[in-house]
Amino acid sequence: VSQTAMTSKGNNVWQVTLTVPSAAKGKLNIVFTDGSKWDNNNNQDWSIDVKGQEPLPTLSWTPDKPSLGSMVTITYNAEGRVLQDSSNVKIHWGYDGWKGVSQTAMVSKGSNVWEVTLEVPSAARNNLDLVFTDGSKWDNNNSQDWNISLK
Repeated sequence: VSQTAMTSKGNNVWQVTLTVPSAAKGKLNIVFTDGSKWDNNNNQDWSIDVKGQEPLPTLSWTPDKPSLGSMVTITYNAEGRVLQDSSNVKIHWGYDGWKGVSQTAMVSKGSNVWEVTLEVPSAARNNLDLVFTDGSKWDNNNSQDWNISLK
């Protein structure tokens, strides 16, 4: 339970910005007071539906369709996967059916999330091929690898 001051917008309109607690699920209940009088919607309270935070996808990248010679930032979420809690993660990658294979260290973003920015090789034509390793364990997307389509 907390109380947060609101800002008058005029004409009996008030505004507040709230941070929803990360543990909140279901409904956030709200009542209003000026310090002496309460408005609780006739003992019903007001409520706002609250969803838990959506989990991050295992793999994401920007831009959506990288082009030859451009930079692509790849984010790997190891949460719930074989590399969860690894102290270092590398991306093992190539292009167009594993040509030009390289292995590049990723940077930890905390909470089992790793990131790297790579230059798309000018020799690549169709896609980048990706798997992840900590040097002993591999996450290869259940033997399907990951692929990023190129422009």
